[in-house]
Amino acid sequence: MDSAAEREPPVTPLMVPPEATPIVLYGGTFDPPHRAHLELPTRVCRWLGAQPGAAGATRPWIVYVPAARSPFKSKGAAASDADRVAMLAIAREGVSIRSSVWTDELDRAEPGQPSYMIQTVERAHRALGPGPTLRLLIGADQAIRFHDWRGARRLIELAEPVVMARSLEGPPGRGAAAETERLIGEMERAAFWSNDELGRWRERVADVGVIDASATGIRERIAGGAEDAELLGVLSPGVLGYIRARGLYGSRRGS
Repeated sequence: MDSAAEREPPVTPLMVPPEATPIVLYGGTFDPPHRAHLELPTRVCRWLGAQPGAAGATRPWIVYVPAARSPFKSKGAAASDADRVAMLAIAREGVSIRSSVWTDELDRAEPGQPSYMIQTVERAHRALGPGPTLRLLIGADQAIRFHDWRGARRLIELAEPVVMARSLEGPPGRGAAAETERLIGEMERAAFWSNDELGRWRERVADVGVIDASATGIRERIAGGAEDAELLGVLSPGVLGYIRARGLYGSRRGS
């Protein structure tokens, strides 16, 4: 009888330049990909480059990982997998962020089954081979619930998280310390992490500021008939044009 590993779908190739370090996995539905999905990781890359000992040795590369279905969400994405991948490719056009898209979660997905980040990270290591350093980019809300993630401590060993702290409207630098302490306080209440672990979590918090963009809000505005001028502040012209052409999210096709 075949082993479970032998029955597992082949790993989708993960293309990154050999000098990239660290490789930052950024999972999400990207439904649709919007301004914050591009600008916040760019700020994280700058934060990584500013860490002690990083000067000249850090060339971060963002890997966007479109999710199949999160175990913490009852529903999947509103747009199809193909549409989300296409929009991600369009969104990244003309943007300076060093990045690629890895579709392994979608390629291995089974109907109705959730995808787990621990599996994704293990497969990323298999795709890349020994050597590259992986980081996992998550939001503050995800960090608060990280103890619920499958194989949480093992996941940290494989890809140390970077937590995007978004305390106040606007650019980074305002209220970051207060947001970090609020976050650590929430994590402490989970009664899962030791004091030493909480201390390490504190060092993983990147101050990236806030960008007022929500995929849910964007979908609702599109379904409500929002004009292009209302959406171009959060969507690139190419992504908005794709949404209109495909009639996604209740948009009038071709409008």
